[in-house]
Amino acid sequence: MPSFEELLSDLSKESLAETLLNVRGIYHLRFTEKDGIKPKNPGDTYRDKFFVVVGVDSKQSIIGYLILNSEININLGDKFKKLQYKIQQSNYKFLEHDSFLDCSKIREMSMTKFCEVLYADTYGFLSTNDYDAVQGILVYSNAPKLLKRFGLL
Repeated sequence: MPSFEELLSDLSKESLAETLLNVRGIYHLRFTEKDGIKPKNPGDTYRDKFFVVVGVDSKQSIIGYLILNSEININLGDKFKKLQYKIQQSNYKFLEHDSFLDCSKIREMSMTKFCEVLYADTYGFLSTNDYDAVQGILVYSNAPKLLKRFGLL
């Protein structure tokens, strides 16, 4: 018997993904070095990460997102350390401890890649207060062209 995924065409998957996509949505996906995420341990080929959608381009084909890290990378310079926004575990029950949204860089993901989320877990939404604070940091830290692309300016 075919799986649900096998029954959907690529066009159907993208339409469904657009329906399920939410700005402020918190999702969990497997990333590789091709996605700009280094695996944690030698020999690993991927790394599972939470991410937050911060915007979608006008064509609904590219998603802007931020990676959620369990701690601040000690190798980051002071400028980048200041661009990490602390997310309180007490407000997000799926977290095991306080974590940090990396606001130093809006990453981009195709809608095709986001379709993989359809088969992963969705964890809710970034609170309005946290999202507003993150937007303020993003305006300070990212290029205006990128901010406009994702409706953040």
